[in-house]
Amino acid sequence: MGLPLNADGTKGPWAERVEGFTAALAAATPLPVSFQNEYLSSQEANEELIAAGIKAKKRQQVIDQAAAVRILESYLKTPASLRLGTLASEGEGGR
Repeated sequence: MGLPLNADGTKGPWAERVEGFTAALAAATPLPVSFQNEYLSSQEANEELIAAGIKAKKRQQVIDQAAAVRILESYLKTPASLRLGTLASEGEGGR
């Protein structure tokens, strides 16, 4: 789950909302749900789309998808010991 942290790594109101949603999601699924810092993901995705020659109207249509790809790639590249945290359902060892 992308966690929108501030530039200094602190949590703002949006991060708190995401944590609440993620807790509900973790309770509803047997799968673990992990957090990944999404700071600058949309900006970086937009820059990549511009570099690829994607026009503004099309960028608006795909920016969230491109940012999600960046968040997932970042998560997969981050060693497990450095990840932000994982929530598990009550049936999977609690939180």
